This record gives sequence, structure tokens and C-alpha cells, in this order.
Amino acid sequence: MNVKANVYDFFAYIIPGGFILLAGLYAMNAFGILKIDFLALAPTTLQSIVMLGAAYIMGLLFEPIGRWWSRLFKPKGNAELALVEFKKFHPSFHIDFEAADWTILFAFLKRQNLDVASDIERVNASSIMLRNISFGFMLLAVAEITYFAKLLLPLHLFFGIAAIVLSIISGKESDKFAQWFFLAIFENITSQTLVLSDLVKSANSQGKDQQSDLTV
Repeated sequence: MNVKANVYDFFAYIIPGGFILLAGLYAMNAFGILKIDFLALAPTTLQSIVMLGAAYIMGLLFEPIGRWWSRLFKPKGNAELALVEFKKFHPSFHIDFEAADWTILFAFLKRQNLDVASDIERVNASSIMLRNISFGFMLLAVAEITYFAKLLLPLHLFFGIAAIVLSIISGKESDKFAQWFFLAIFENITSQTLVLSDLVKSANSQGKDQQSDLTV
């Protein structure tokens, strides 16, 4: 369980936090706030550990900003969209829960099957990672455009436009993974109510049903 939690933290917070940290330092370097020679950086083991800790903290701090940033790509909540999609593709199931109940539903799945819940949670970690990386790409774009305005080098303009495109792509992919996360919760909860005999009937049972219909 601790290993899974560490993997979740690594993908959800450390990777995007480190990316945002580097993008922020690069932006401050572009604005002249700091003077950093990134090519000359050669951190020691202790410095690398400190940087990992700083990346984790940065990922946690930027989590609410990442949620706000994701609204630019899809204003409506992903849980609501996932539930609408679920009802669209599974009209034969009667649903008694709402999209806002996903936290209780996910807690139930954790109690029932921790492995299944961990697989679902990995999808959410990918969504958080992409969402925060999207914001990091936008910081990088601001830095590159600032460098272009100062130096008038077309390469910086190219990198700035590329960063904007990657920010949009990452944001949209984050929303896609978020919907998959909620959809997986709704599907797994609904599957708890299924009975095999309701899904597959033997030839004998079908024959008996037909005979009973003829008798009537």
C-alpha cells in the first residue's frame, strides 16, 4: 500500500511539481529576477533530494491552481460529464446516485477491492499530472515569449508557440483522464449489482421459458 501511495505521489505531484519549479525558475530568469545557468547545474545527491522535496511541495501547492486552470478547457465538471456518458451508453441500468456522490462510491470500492481502487486511482494520478504540467507549459510559454521580446530570436517564439500548443493538449488530455476516472467508478459500482444468471442464460432455461409461454 505504501509503494502504491508513493507511486501515486510521484506521478500526481513530484513530476508536475518539478516541471512547474523548473518552468518558474526559467521564467524568473527570463524576467531578470534570477540569474541561473541551467547548463552548468550539477546538483549533488543531497541537493537532488532537496529538489525532489521542493518538487513535491510545489505539486501540492499548485494543485488548487491546476484545478482552476483545468476549467479553461472544460467549464462543466468531469464527474457530471462522465455520469451523462454512462447513462447514455448504459440506458438499461437504473442509477440512484448522483455525480457528486463519487467520493462515497470510491470509498466503497476501496473497501470492497483495494486493487481495483488502486487501478482507478492511477488514472486520476495521470489526470492530475497532465493538468499541472499543462500549467507548467504555459509558464514556459510566457518565459519563451519574454525572451523573444528581449532578444528577437525566432527560435524563442517557436518554443513559446510550441509550449502553448503542448499546454492545450495536456489540459485536454487531463480532462479525458479525469472523465475516465469517474466513469470507472460509476461502472465498477454498477457492476457490483450484477448477477451472472441475469446476464447469461443456459439453453435449458431458455427452453423452459418458451414452454411456459406456450402453455400460457
